[in-house]
Amino acid sequence: MSLSYGLIRENHFMTAGSGAVNKVVSTVALSGQGNNNHVALNFFHNSAATVQISNGFSGSATDLWSNYALGQAALVITSPPGA
Repeated sequence: MSLSYGLIRENHFMTAGSGAVNKVVSTVALSGQGNNNHVALNFFHNSAATVQISNGFSGSATDLWSNYALGQAALVITSPPGA
């Protein structure tokens, strides 16, 4: 998704089809679009350490990510993975 000021909230993302080609979540800008997104209160069926570009998660440097990951009791608040 090439979103600007978008909100991705309260979803449950599985890892099937993840990787460099088949993204789990990507808000990376396409054609100069995409920035300032909030990816919040989602559940990723990955450990916090594996929520990264190589596993199909990527975002814009201006996004804010705050989500639950497998095995985490609290929100994982980070900049977008790999940004």
